[in-house]
Amino acid sequence: MMSLLPNEILLEIFSHMSLQQVYKMGTVCRSWQRQRDLAIYTVIRRQAKLHICASPKLKKGSMIDLALSSFNESTGMLEFKPVSPVSSAFSATSDNDHFNADIQGLRMVYSGWSHDVQPAYQKSLSPVERAQYAFHHEYNPIHQKLYLLPHYDSDNQQQRFWCGDLSVGALILLEKFAPFESVRIVLARVSIPWLLSGYPGRGPTFTKTHILKQRLKLNILGPDAGYVISNALTGTILKNDEDHGTVTRHSGTTAIGRWQHLNQELILRHIDPLVIWKYHIVQLFILGKSTLPLDEIITKIYIGEKEWEKMKPRLAKALLDKEQPSSSIRVSLTSRLRNLFHYNQY
Repeated sequence: MMSLLPNEILLEIFSHMSLQQVYKMGTVCRSWQRQRDLAIYTVIRRQAKLHICASPKLKKGSMIDLALSSFNESTGMLEFKPVSPVSSAFSATSDNDHFNADIQGLRMVYSGWSHDVQPAYQKSLSPVERAQYAFHHEYNPIHQKLYLLPHYDSDNQQQRFWCGDLSVGALILLEKFAPFESVRIVLARVSIPWLLSGYPGRGPTFTKTHILKQRLKLNILGPDAGYVISNALTGTILKNDEDHGTVTRHSGTTAIGRWQHLNQELILRHIDPLVIWKYHIVQLFILGKSTLPLDEIITKIYIGEKEWEKMKPRLAKALLDKEQPSSSIRVSLTSRLRNLFHYNQY
């Protein structure tokens, strides 16, 4: 009977919920799923903007803004396009503020994401405990992730290709002009789960079922562009560039090659590969800007994660013992302690 609610009443109900709650309501039935997606689109279209940056640190000088242009109801993908066509290019020319086309990774974030204000009960922690809490527990791979670009042999042809992560539904279409050593961002397509997973708290969990749905969406990428898209949950790369007269290399000298190698080594050591983006030194290694060897990088990750595993019980006890939280924040604290021992899988 709930599925027979008029759309107007359903949208009114959704208007009193958070975006994460609205998303969960869409699992009731197919008609609710459609109204859920439309409700989320209605909320975010007023101020939605993507920031794509060629630097892991999100420097303003290397950032390009994309505004929401459309929503595809059949695929559930949101499409963003550059605010200004001129500002959508990474170029090697010195006449403007653009950047070298030889970039290997892009970071993409949504303007609506923000971090929680530090709750009062966290102030009872020691500086070391607070730093560990912020570094590990508040880490969100969606915020830090780099979307790796393929390395194409230079030629005189205009090239279009997709990069991104298929497992979360984040795709970027780029256009490369070899003679001018520039790369232009044509558009970006992201899924609603990707967008919601960047908000504080437990967002949508990406599963193999979701990956299969995303795999079907490759059909909407169009025949005029190749793609080299990663799958972070499996550590694999999906390629389709044979028809574009280019040769794609994924050796240890490319960002994609280094990422795959690192991913495989971490799995062999029973370390979750999703943790890599929290370590800035790993980002530098993948981009080829670190002098440290792979073994040393892996050792640093292993030590950092093991220390965090040991600290979690002590941190939970410290949050409970050092200061009894007031009733107004007890629910939030309980939720955070529960999540402390259930790592989000994005």
